[in-house]
Amino acid sequence: MVDEVLAAALMAQGAAGVRALGLLRDARRVLAGTGLERRRRSRSRACAVRRTPC
Repeated sequence: MVDEVLAAALMAQGAAGVRALGLLRDARRVLAGTGLERRRRSRSRACAVRRTPC
């Protein structure tokens, strides 16, 4: 879990901070061995919108 103070500081930075927080959380999942399930679903949605093979 990302420290609450760090998470709040990143979110206060706007879109770039929210993206950074997401990357930190994804890194934690990878290091913990739980994978990136959210990313896979996001890619599926993006491909469906663009109608391109993924």
